[in-house]
Amino acid sequence: MKTNKMFLGLSTLIVAGILSPAIQSYALRK
Repeated sequence: MKTNKMFLGLSTLIVAGILSPAIQSYALRK
């Protein structure tokens, strides 16, 4: 359970790191 929670947090960080620049560039384009 603990490992699963850690994996979830790690994947969330990775997704946020990938999506943040995409959202920023999309917002800047608008």
